[in-house]
Amino acid sequence: GFLLPERLRYRYRLVGFEDAWVERVGRTVAEFTGLPHGAYRFEVESAHPRGDWGERRAVVEFVVPPQWWEHRWLQAMAVGVVLLLVWLLYRLRLRHLMHREQELAALVDERTRQIERQKSQLRDQSQEFERQAREDALTGIPNRRAFDEHLSRECARATRSGDPLSVIVADIDRFKAINDRWTHAIGDEVLRRIAAVLHQQCRPFDTVARWGGEEFALLLPSTPRDEALRVAERLRQTIEGLDFSDIDADLHVTMSFGLDTGVAVTAGDQDALMRRADEALYRAKANGRNRVEG
Repeated sequence: GFLLPERLRYRYRLVGFEDAWVERVGRTVAEFTGLPHGAYRFEVESAHPRGDWGERRAVVEFVVPPQWWEHRWLQAMAVGVVLLLVWLLYRLRLRHLMHREQELAALVDERTRQIERQKSQLRDQSQEFERQAREDALTGIPNRRAFDEHLSRECARATRSGDPLSVIVADIDRFKAINDRWTHAIGDEVLRRIAAVLHQQCRPFDTVARWGGEEFALLLPSTPRDEALRVAERLRQTIEGLDFSDIDADLHVTMSFGLDTGVAVTAGDQDALMRRADEALYRAKANGRNRVEG
């Protein structure tokens, strides 16, 4: 080893931290930082440049003691102190809440007497607001919120009875072009007339709602897919034949329809039911508009 010592090969490993050998040539220093506490054994072997590793190895065993904060008794004590502080804070908070509860009880009694005097007025206002919240202001038919409520109820009923439940999503074709050519006021009138036709053509227990913009949604309880397809086709033909000559002889309106049907629909299936109907509507649009897909 005294001839060309810089070409000697070394390999080492630190058992307890990394069992794999690490080979170095001409380097006689190994550094390890951030070792967790515990017992370790450092082993070193050497060899000539083309020789085999020596049969003897140097071994150094040592122990890294834990830091003061790593002692289990100290950690247990810290946990105990934290738990004690949490308990004290809980007791203080509970006392504050009990005192606050007494104050609130007195305040609630006073407010209750005032509310009772205003209840009759609020009831009337509430009913009016409820109607407005579930009714589309432009067309007078139910809005999306009301439709969602009807859909949830019908899903629950279909689950109990096992009856099929169909939904139809309809969209006015090229409605933007109507607004651009005949103004938004004419577009609003088109929406009102189509909403009236859809409402008139459906059964009393069906739900027709404005889904948003120029899109409408229909809920058909106890209706299998074949019947729903016939309903959608009848509506499509009716809309296509509407006479708008009182507005403009060149004004013609068509609609695209997408539908889907579920059997024993659970409340958790209603989003999937609407999504499939919406996907069918997109297919109707992609396939040329003024058609029914389901």
